[in-house]
Amino acid sequence: MDRKALQREYKETARPMGVFRVCNKQSNRWFIGASLDVPAMLNRQRFQLDMGSHPNAALQRDWRQFGVEGFAFETLDLLTPAKPPVRDPRRSCARSSPAWRDRLRELYGPGYQRTEKSRGPERRAAPSYDSSANSSDFGIAAARFSGSPSVMRTLSSMRMPPKLLSASMRSHATQSA
Repeated sequence: MDRKALQREYKETARPMGVFRVCNKQSNRWFIGASLDVPAMLNRQRFQLDMGSHPNAALQRDWRQFGVEGFAFETLDLLTPAKPPVRDPRRSCARSSPAWRDRLRELYGPGYQRTEKSRGPERRAAPSYDSSANSSDFGIAAARFSGSPSVMRTLSSMRMPPKLLSASMRSHATQSA
């Protein structure tokens, strides 16, 4: 087969969608999720854990403590594609996840998922951007971070022509220098 035919065949192949679990073998805690491509999602979960960038802090902490040998990556349920194909298969994936979550909670206790009761502290607000800045003034540099001195020093160290900096950026850069 030629390369284009192989690519077309790969794209037309239905990916296994369903519910997956990352299980801590020592504590029996678990992380569950649903995906349209379960093998790819399990690969993503493992990559995020290896890189230390998993969004679930408790799972990441246990990964650092026990390592790869302390965890199992499992496919819990594979959904068969609907005939004819449904418009949004994510809904059918999302519907099966809560049932598995309840079943696992009964068998093994609490997992790594955060519930409404254990939501934790609110996240800090993102830095405010001045939307009045002209976006043509050097792209991202024009979105000012509430006059942050470190950002202004960085901008002034770029030695940009003064006409590219907005008036307030120029005045702040000269004040901090």
